Amino acid sequence: MNTSVVVRVEDRSVRVRLGRHKVSIPYEQITEEAVGPRTSRWQIGRRRLDDGSTGYLVGGSSVRISAAETSVVVSADESYRVTGAIQRRLQHVAEERVAGTEQSGR
Repeated sequence: MNTSVVVRVEDRSVRVRLGRHKVSIPYEQITEEAVGPRTSRWQIGRRRLDDGSTGYLVGGSSVRISAAETSVVVSADESYRVTGAIQRRLQHVAEERVAGTEQSGR
């Protein structure tokens, strides 16, 4: 079985896809992102994890994204890079929000 998880760090959200299962998490809702737990190959697929989060898993290293309405654990070979990309995008979105607030407050 050749299954993979696709994580896309887009302009307004992080999109995750595993086969026909997908989720989009807007940056405004993200409360935390971090390198997640190492998962086993037997956990492959989309599944509810013990902590209530949804796993999009193929085994190996992962990224945990917590948001206002959901929490996901996503398999990612380079979890540190994925986490860093999300952090940079979150910072950029926050800076845009502040700049927009300052401009509209004039």
